[in-house]
Amino acid sequence: MFNSLVYCIIVCLQCIFDHTINSCECRFGKLLIIVHHTFQLYAFFGSLLFGWHALHVVLIVCALLVHMKYGSCPLTVIHNEYCGFDQHQPLYTILNKLAPSQNQKDKAGLVRTYYLWLSFVIVYDLLHITRIYMK
Repeated sequence: MFNSLVYCIIVCLQCIFDHTINSCECRFGKLLIIVHHTFQLYAFFGSLLFGWHALHVVLIVCALLVHMKYGSCPLTVIHNEYCGFDQHQPLYTILNKLAPSQNQKDKAGLVRTYYLWLSFVIVYDLLHITRIYMK
């Protein structure tokens, strides 16, 4: 219960700091941005807060493969279209602010940072999976 509350607070904080939600005039676009934040934060904190490491690592690897194949997240493309944003505008996240590249236009730098962080998450999940099966 506590972990769910922490997760909801993190999602709410990220949505509050995302100025693009307010600038989107389409309700469905706003909903997609919020859903995107929910998925994005689950990718980074889901296994830490909720466990289920095997499921989590599969979801992360699938998301990374889709992202690599299409060059961006399909959710970003869809909500940018509904909101009338630039097609290449990334999801506005707390991690974007922590990324080495503070320039939001440096999409390649943001993508590398996300891939690096998700690599750490995958290693974390794999360590937990192997620890469980090595007993």
